[in-house]
Amino acid sequence: MNNNSEAVMQSVKCLTEFYREIGEFIRALDRVMNDAGYSVVKASKDSVVDATSGTLDRPHRWLPVCFYRGYTAGSMQYFAVNILLDRTRKEHTAVLEPLLIGCRITFASRMREKSWKDSSWDDTPRDLYFYTKPVPKVNHKVYGKKELLTTENRKALNEKYWGDDELSIIKDISLATVPLMQLTSKTEIKEMVLKLFCIS
Repeated sequence: MNNNSEAVMQSVKCLTEFYREIGEFIRALDRVMNDAGYSVVKASKDSVVDATSGTLDRPHRWLPVCFYRGYTAGSMQYFAVNILLDRTRKEHTAVLEPLLIGCRITFASRMREKSWKDSSWDDTPRDLYFYTKPVPKVNHKVYGKKELLTTENRKALNEKYWGDDELSIIKDISLATVPLMQLTSKTEIKEMVLKLFCIS
């Protein structure tokens, strides 16, 4: 075990402070999305941390490295945000900097509230980032349905976590990434995130 106690304690303090900043950022994002007419999905209100483990044989999963939030405007418009600090499963693509990944979906039919609560739509940005080509994505570039849901990408999603039922109800979808450290205010959230997805 590393005997540099001072460095370990400093790392823990830095990480704790960074998590606090992420929490403040998510609260700011909630306010910006609310102003744009979107409300937080009920399932998202209960937890913002994903893909962690409390078991002794998976210490690499003890620390939260993915945070998520889902928003709806009516029953057909959905916007999800994932904040990635590292890979969460066995993805081949490295995460080189803290990323915000946004995904906007228009559904082909109205979604019932139960569908939001029971489904895993909150993970959509992460899945599309890792399992659709091109990988990695170019920051600040919007990828649309034609690029995300090609035959090859649909097959890759099918092999992971997506079923045909989920893919079939998507009328339109877009994805974009923004380096998290560039987003330091509500103004930058509006300029770099909402504007990319034409949310006003």
